[in-house]
Amino acid sequence: MRARSALHATKLHTERPLISAIGIKMEQMPTPPGDALVASISAERIALLAKLYDRFAHALDPYSPERDRAEQVFQQEIVDLYDQLERPKPELHAFQKAVILRCRRHLRASDKPPSV
Repeated sequence: MRARSALHATKLHTERPLISAIGIKMEQMPTPPGDALVASISAERIALLAKLYDRFAHALDPYSPERDRAEQVFQQEIVDLYDQLERPKPELHAFQKAVILRCRRHLRASDKPPSV
């Protein structure tokens, strides 16, 4: 019993500085570079991208041609938007992640439960 409580105390002692260090590090992390550039995309364009994203990310049949087509169109739209950016550009992957995050936020905000 004592060994277990000593182990537990040691574990708590070592985890707390790690947890606080992670918290400090998260506070100090800069915003991803793609976020500022995604803010310039119109709400209408984000709504259209969100529909495409929803079609392929939440498809019931992951092998359907409609799902594949929606993903292809979405990826092409991302590349087109990226090509229109002025320099300095973030990495394409960071930009794509920022667009997907904005699409998810749009879908979450527009997903209203039916009123009874």
